[in-house]
Amino acid sequence: MRRSLSVAIALMLILAGALGSLSRYVGAAQGNSSDTAPTEHPWGLKAFRSSLNAESEHVYLEIVDNRTLRVSGRSALGKIGFDLQVVGREWRNKLIVGSSERAFDRSDRSYSGVFNLADNPIDDLYEVQLSFRNERGSTSSALVPRNLLLKYRAGNVFFLPSPAYEDNCVAYAESSQVDPGGCLAVGISDPGQRAEVKSLANTIVAGVSSDYERLLCIHDWVAENIFYNWDGYRSGDYGDTSIPGILSTKIAVCSGYARLTEALLRSVGIPSRVINGHALGARTDGGAYWDSIEHADCVDMTNHAWNEAYVDGRWVIMDVTWDSLNKFVNGKFIKGGVHHSFFDMTLESLSLTHRIRFSS
Repeated sequence: MRRSLSVAIALMLILAGALGSLSRYVGAAQGNSSDTAPTEHPWGLKAFRSSLNAESEHVYLEIVDNRTLRVSGRSALGKIGFDLQVVGREWRNKLIVGSSERAFDRSDRSYSGVFNLADNPIDDLYEVQLSFRNERGSTSSALVPRNLLLKYRAGNVFFLPSPAYEDNCVAYAESSQVDPGGCLAVGISDPGQRAEVKSLANTIVAGVSSDYERLLCIHDWVAENIFYNWDGYRSGDYGDTSIPGILSTKIAVCSGYARLTEALLRSVGIPSRVINGHALGARTDGGAYWDSIEHADCVDMTNHAWNEAYVDGRWVIMDVTWDSLNKFVNGKFIKGGVHHSFFDMTLESLSLTHRIRFSS
């Protein structure tokens, strides 16, 4: 039986009270840099960063003195400008008031803004809603999932960490101790097929020097050229799910996206592994929140797969399936494009929608 969202909120507040113990996990796991660890408060997080990739799609939100919300980032969606709203879940009251400073650079689609927060707002949970404007109107962004919540409490405003955040930090830090050299073997037994995959991988990264750029090239190629197999997902008949089979049919579900990405990365000498776990929304069960004990404690449930790749001394988190908007449905290939909302995710961002179970 599903519990109410209030139970999950209680869990998040308990977790937030223990955030100090997480800083060593976050720092050690994602580069040991003050820029990568979220700013902490005894009750929650004072800053949220979606990705460590500053050159592509990302958002950085910071609460300053409980009076101002600063935002900056870059988006592939916007062509004209952006909007930010923070709205109470129960009373639909707005936390942002008055005039605000904002800027949008059309040349590189970077954006920034300073937004004033209401004095003594209603004690409520608030949803952060980020959207971008183009010639046809506004489009919501996956950079800020709807389950990123702000909480007002005793004069303080802070981001509530996900109930999955603590366990993800621990699991990620522990698995990061694995020797990356053990994550280089390409799991294709046939020598000829293995050589074909290596040739493809070398073609994809041709002319690219740094491992991080090669990682992004392979992420983009898989997201651009593979289509999510909705027909197979619904029927249970996935066809040929081998790496050569996926390259031939151009269709896969999440495990196929992840295994193909792993094989291509390993073929160019970048250690990679498949991460298995539980995910909310998008391709999976349609849930938007960790809103029940069953979801919050789903350590034995797996319904999704994504990747980590070892580059520049750290394991980069990415979900190529969710960054690919292509779909194969009713026997037709429908092109949707590529996003980077789930490339090089931070642990606080990952934990809003993903819970790590194990790596393979």
